[in-house]
Amino acid sequence: MYNVVMQSKKIVIQNCLINYIDEGTSSQTLLFLHGWRSSLTVWEEIIKDLKDSFRCIAIDLPGFGLSQEPPEPFNTKKYSEIVLEFTEKLSLKNVVPVGHSFGGRILISIGISNPKKFSKMVLVNPSGVKLSSKNRARDLIVKIVKPVFKIGLLKPLRNWIYKKMGWEDYIANSGSQFYQATFKNILTDTYNNSLSNIKSSVLVFSSENDNDAPLASAEFINREVKDSVLKIIPKAGHYSFLKNPKLFNNALLEFVEN
Repeated sequence: MYNVVMQSKKIVIQNCLINYIDEGTSSQTLLFLHGWRSSLTVWEEIIKDLKDSFRCIAIDLPGFGLSQEPPEPFNTKKYSEIVLEFTEKLSLKNVVPVGHSFGGRILISIGISNPKKFSKMVLVNPSGVKLSSKNRARDLIVKIVKPVFKIGLLKPLRNWIYKKMGWEDYIANSGSQFYQATFKNILTDTYNNSLSNIKSSVLVFSSENDNDAPLASAEFINREVKDSVLKIIPKAGHYSFLKNPKLFNNALLEFVEN
């Protein structure tokens, strides 16, 4: 259920109606990007604590939350273009983008293709690097058994198995053609060999219990991006910033202000 507490606004970017919230009046802006299967509402508690120090903007990426679903499938590059045009249309200056999971993948793409756009970026449990051997095995299993589960009576069994194994993405993206094709596109967008091209100062958040974007992936990003710092939030999963928002906000404040 979509339940946005803060008042949202609308803007048209590349013929797509984009929903966003805009809180605070500081000259320093934090731009929050949510992950796959999420929405801007995931950032509201964080923004409540930061809006007195920064202008805080969070957007619903196309196809999520209250933003319009595009007529054609997207890839990471297309999402990156939407984010860049959003900053231009709102004439945003002095921006530090904060991207969780898929939002982090978008920022990695921007950092590589447009290295002078942001002087600082924050990647929160980011995706975008090559899948671990565990995840590659998972994808292979799903590819093999997927035709079996197309039989109508077996679909509930498929959903039960995927949930038990923590593979909900394969359920969530079995709906519209847009989600299926877009999900497939973004999984092929990996940046292992290009991370060294990022010139921004980067703060990378990760956690030991993240099965979607493992700590090893964040460590790899930290090694490859020259000017980067890795912050591990203990006892957290993929949504590390919600597990310990105080620790997250303090580290974010220190990074942005220094």
